[in-house]
Amino acid sequence: MPADRAKRSTPTPRTKRNQKKDGTTREPAFKFQGERLVFLNQRLELFYDATARRDLHQFWVRLFAEYWHIFPWRLPIDEDPHCGMLTDSSTTINHEDIDKKTAIILNTQMRVKGWFYHKRVRANLGLP
Repeated sequence: MPADRAKRSTPTPRTKRNQKKDGTTREPAFKFQGERLVFLNQRLELFYDATARRDLHQFWVRLFAEYWHIFPWRLPIDEDPHCGMLTDSSTTINHEDIDKKTAIILNTQMRVKGWFYHKRVRANLGLP
């Protein structure tokens, strides 16, 4: 029993924070690029204002309404929309896609919020 207890209490070696077990580095979960990054950067001051007013709920409602209008949920996170692209209203959704849509929307909204909170923390620390 003591040997088993010693096994469990031995800490695993600490790796670098942004490094996977296979040695490759991972990207932050909230990293954006292209038009999505431009969209978020344009709303950064509005986020700071909403934070100061303690009105983040209304900020998120407006932000995500705009976000999902510009970037349909079916569009991969690393792709930008283009002019000839189909919108959500022109495609039908089946029952299997409802769960997928919900997961994508929740995951993306969590990533967007993380991006804004990360920017706020860095701004408070005086970092770019």
